[in-house]
Amino acid sequence: LYYDSSQLQVDGYTTIGGNELVKIKVDDKTIKYYDVNSGLLERIEETTSVEGNSITTTRKLSDYRDVDGILYPFKTEIIKVFYAASNSFKRKAFVMNTSKIMNT
Repeated sequence: LYYDSSQLQVDGYTTIGGNELVKIKVDDKTIKYYDVNSGLLERIEETTSVEGNSITTTRKLSDYRDVDGILYPFKTEIIKVFYAASNSFKRKAFVMNTSKIMNT
């Protein structure tokens, strides 16, 4: 709602679940998808960096309801999490702690 319009960029159109959506790039880390017909926000893709690794989360918003004249999404689903690890390592040993295993 409070974005500098000079920073927003239309990044194309896509159809998901039968709905035509416009893809709005908010910044380098956030893309929002709005339904072309209703104008409602349908999806949000956000990318964060944790310890040098990139994590992209896609959330789907639905079940919009009128609250005092404003439509709010009452349902949010995390539909995709993509984890891109930039670090790699090799395991030199694997030790299993058998003292915690109990026979039942």
